[in-house]
Amino acid sequence: VVVASAIRRLCFGTPTGVFVEALLCGIRQQKEAPIVAKWRASASFAAADFALIAEVSGHEVDEARALDHASELAASLVAPRTDGAIEIPLPTSYSIFFLIACP
Repeated sequence: VVVASAIRRLCFGTPTGVFVEALLCGIRQQKEAPIVAKWRASASFAAADFALIAEVSGHEVDEARALDHASELAASLVAPRTDGAIEIPLPTSYSIFFLIACP
């Protein structure tokens, strides 16, 4: 069982916020994930770099600690309602999917 507190910092050796933002880019079939190039260049991050995590989680990423906060939100998306997870409201599409898939 994966718990949010266990992946709050790193996921597969990559900062969790960077990993999940890149994953969301891939899911949306974007050819590039700019966050990966920025991470490889050891650049500092801004809240705007984690726009997809903010959109999916429904939370604004704190500018003062963008990478850490985005990683906390991302861990909560991967392992919702587990130890260390931030409360994230489930989107309507999630509920509709489970009504259709699991009647």
